[in-house]
Amino acid sequence: MLENVIGESWVPVIGDEFKKEYLQKLSKWISHIRQSKTIYPESPDVFRALKLCPYGQVKVVIIGQDPYHNGLADGLAFSYKGGLKPPGKHSLDIILDEIERDCYDGFNVNRSYELDYLAKQGVLLLNTILTVFKGQALSHKNIGWETLTTKITQSQILEDTPKVFLLWGREAKDFFFNCINQNDKLRNNEIYYYQHHLILEAKHPASDLYNKDQFGNITPDYPSTFSGCQHFSAANKFITDNNMTAINWFPVEEPYFNQILDKGYPLSWDIKQEV
Repeated sequence: MLENVIGESWVPVIGDEFKKEYLQKLSKWISHIRQSKTIYPESPDVFRALKLCPYGQVKVVIIGQDPYHNGLADGLAFSYKGGLKPPGKHSLDIILDEIERDCYDGFNVNRSYELDYLAKQGVLLLNTILTVFKGQALSHKNIGWETLTTKITQSQILEDTPKVFLLWGREAKDFFFNCINQNDKLRNNEIYYYQHHLILEAKHPASDLYNKDQFGNITPDYPSTFSGCQHFSAANKFITDNNMTAINWFPVEEPYFNQILDKGYPLSWDIKQEV
C-alpha cells in the first residue's frame, strides 16, 4: 500500500506520480540493481522524510542534494542514521554550530546527529535525489528523482499556509526556482507566492569548512559564510508570527532549556546531568 511507503497524508498530493511511467521504471530499476549493488539509503528509508513529516504539518522545508554514500543515510537531508556521524567536521556540524549560536546564545547543549526530532516538528528535510550508489556521490542524479521531489516542493509552495524555505547553496537555490519556473500557476503568480512564504538563502554549510583560520576556527561572516546566517531564529520568528509553534532546533524541550538558562549553568555544562 502506498500509504505505507510515503505516509497516508502524502497520497492525495503525490500519489498519482507513482502511477506514472517514469517513477514505475525508476522503482523497478532500483529494486533490480539492489540485488547486485549497494544503494543508500535502505529501501524502507527512501521516503522517510515524508513519513515523519506529514503533509499539512510542514512548517519549514530544507532542501538537500543527495543521500550520504557511506552507509549513514537515513532518508532525511543532512541527518545521520542512528546519529553515527563520521570523524571530523561536516556540514551538519556547521548547521548545528549555527543553531547553537543563533538560538541558544552559544550555550553548549547536547546535540543529535539524527534529525528525526526536527522532522516530527514539521521540518521537511528533503533531498532532491533520494538514492545513491555506495561510494559514488550524485550517482543517481537525473534518473528521475528530481521530477518527484519537484512535485513535492511545488506542493509546499502552492500551500496557503505560510512556510519557511531554507535554500543553502547554489544547487538548492536553482532547484527551488526551477520548481517555480516549471509550474504555470507558480510562474504566473510568482509575487503572490512570495508574499506569504519566507525564503532564506545562504551558502552551503560545507563551504565554511574551506574558510577556517590558521587555528581551524570559522569566523561567522554572513553572507560570505553560512555561519552567521541566523536562519533558525528568523524561521521561528516567522512561524510564531503566523500563530504556529516554534521549532525546537535542538532535541531539548524549550521550557526545560529556559530553566537551565535561569539556573546560570556554565556553557560547558552537560544537559544530560539532570535529565
